[in-house]
Amino acid sequence: MISDGSSNGGGPGGDGNPDGGPLGDGDLDGDAASDAPDTDDASARPAGTHLTAGERHACALVHGGVRCWGSNSAGELGNNTIENSNVPVTPQGLTDVVGITAGGIHTCALHGSGKMSCWGGNFAGELGNGQSGTFSRVPVEVPGMTDVTAVAAGGAHTCALHRDGTVSCWGENRTGQLGTGDFEGTTKPKLVPKVNDATALATGTSHTCVIRKGGAMSCWGLNTDGEVGNPAAIGVTNVPTDVLEIHDAIALATGDDHTCMVHENDGGGVSCWGDNENSELANGNRFSAFKPTTALGVTDAVLVTAGLQHTCILHGDTSVACWGDDTHGQVGNGIVTPIVSSPTRVPGVFHARAVVAGDVFSCALLQGDAVLCWGQNDVGELGNGKTGGNTATPVSVTNL
Repeated sequence: MISDGSSNGGGPGGDGNPDGGPLGDGDLDGDAASDAPDTDDASARPAGTHLTAGERHACALVHGGVRCWGSNSAGELGNNTIENSNVPVTPQGLTDVVGITAGGIHTCALHGSGKMSCWGGNFAGELGNGQSGTFSRVPVEVPGMTDVTAVAAGGAHTCALHRDGTVSCWGENRTGQLGTGDFEGTTKPKLVPKVNDATALATGTSHTCVIRKGGAMSCWGLNTDGEVGNPAAIGVTNVPTDVLEIHDAIALATGDDHTCMVHENDGGGVSCWGDNENSELANGNRFSAFKPTTALGVTDAVLVTAGLQHTCILHGDTSVACWGDDTHGQVGNGIVTPIVSSPTRVPGVFHARAVVAGDVFSCALLQGDAVLCWGQNDVGELGNGKTGGNTATPVSVTNL
């Protein structure tokens, strides 16, 4: 669900919501141009699919392998246990991983071959292996997927972007989040009709969005607070619906009940829509928005990520800013406050390559593959070897 907000793979990592986030290998999870700038150091190259956060767990693709930490109630850490871990552990049996995405209580990996694996909760068929009502403590292959370029894990659904620009989704569909024109869930991938030009993908708790060739966007699923970005579809929509007034998207993110994107032609400006109870849209009020509104004071953004009710961006200068709900310190400004209504730089975060928002925590991937996290730590979400309490300043994830 929650990913690093890049345009190459939904999610986190997209994207993603905190239930959903993108992962991929190119310009496919939210913005090809939305990763941090390249440098001569290979370890400092854009990493739009190398960090992801789910509801209460996170994963990073670092030093050539996948490491996960936090909640493991349904096996979402992939290490063949259901014990939470406040330090990173290694999912079993993964090779050739090029991207990761974390959903509500499940996780998926994209392989260089175009295949994909998922693990964790499978109560609605979100693992895509033809089963439901169970969970898997280790990665399992998603049958029939051989040409995937990006993956996004949502609350209890998963979507994949194919090389030809089509999209497949599976899992829960009670609000039409699969985009298949009905409300029937499925345990196997099913093509989304009328989408054949997608370049980026992100999944929220109960909605899904894509960037289309040329920079337009389409969304589908829950729209009770404006998540889809089109007031003509208030309630729910089970088919792809055009987001109003968006024509130059290069990165996207889907949270629990809000959506954001980065503009190509507005100096790195950001637009957001949906729920705004805790100022997660940063538009100067706290009313839900059923079409895109400008996030005030945001410039030079290259990535965006959306959590439960907070939002973060990565700036072109590799710094990070967050806003919205801060009741657990997830904005990272050093103090725990109810709401941070405008973008606020996160102190101590420099040389960031990606940022992701979990349910009520946030993490940043730095050059050299270090990871910092802040916010709630009830089940080890921060990965620093401790459990319990809130941390309003970034702490280092240990043992990566």
